[in-house]
Amino acid sequence: MDDMGYDVEDFYMIDPVFGTMDDFEELIFEMNKRNLKLIIDFIPNHSSYKCEWFEKSIKQEGKYKDYYIWRNASNQDEVTRNPSITPKPPNNWLSDFNGPAWTWNQQRNQFYFHQFGKEQPDFDLRNPDVKLQLLDIIEFWMYKGVSGLRLDAIDYLYENVSLLDEPFLPGKSNSTEYKDLVHIYTRNQPENIIIVLEWRAFMDSYTKSKNKSISSLMATEVYSNYNISMQYYGNSTNPGAQVPFNLALVRCPKDDYIVESIDTIIKNWLANLPENAVANWVVRVFK
Repeated sequence: MDDMGYDVEDFYMIDPVFGTMDDFEELIFEMNKRNLKLIIDFIPNHSSYKCEWFEKSIKQEGKYKDYYIWRNASNQDEVTRNPSITPKPPNNWLSDFNGPAWTWNQQRNQFYFHQFGKEQPDFDLRNPDVKLQLLDIIEFWMYKGVSGLRLDAIDYLYENVSLLDEPFLPGKSNSTEYKDLVHIYTRNQPENIIIVLEWRAFMDSYTKSKNKSISSLMATEVYSNYNISMQYYGNSTNPGAQVPFNLALVRCPKDDYIVESIDTIIKNWLANLPENAVANWVVRVFK
């Protein structure tokens, strides 16, 4: 609960805060009797630092050695010669929670990357073993009987391998605020779209293998403009998410022109909607 449960320690267990696996299986059973469908969260970008896989990665055990994004300090040679020297991060990338996106691990003598809190190390999705592990997690919960997944933080999945510094907004040089960087290397990489389409294909294949009458649902959380969000629908021959979250209304400016803004948002989304795709509108209700 370092991030309200988005710091997953074990991807195959129910947190005791919410009950047991028996409780979960009973919920599925009772929902099926009532023709209800259960959708669960899937967090593929990172785990908790308490996850067994991360602990093994620190120790460089077997396949877990490169499960996460580890990099040397930019002054690694100096640190090696003199451990009292403070390690410097590989680049200027920042966490969405502000501050450096790199945390030094003394035991491994390297930095690990985290798009969010330091308690949430990022998986290296360029590692084939990690991709297989994520497919195994999807299959595990589909076997349990869930009818779909809401994929968390999809625009953060991949980072550019160049490790180049991200540019600052004008006048924001050396800021440690996430909003003051232009995230061209850590957000909305093209591989994000590709892997979502792969996951959809996997889910459809599993559904067909179990002779289920309806497709499993995939919803994606992506805080991007509609040109990018639309790509997550895929197309008729290579489908993606049935519901790429449309968060434009959530970000709508609350000013004197709010009605005109809402009108523009709705028209833009519908005008760019792929053929046979279904629109969706995420709203936030304040009491």
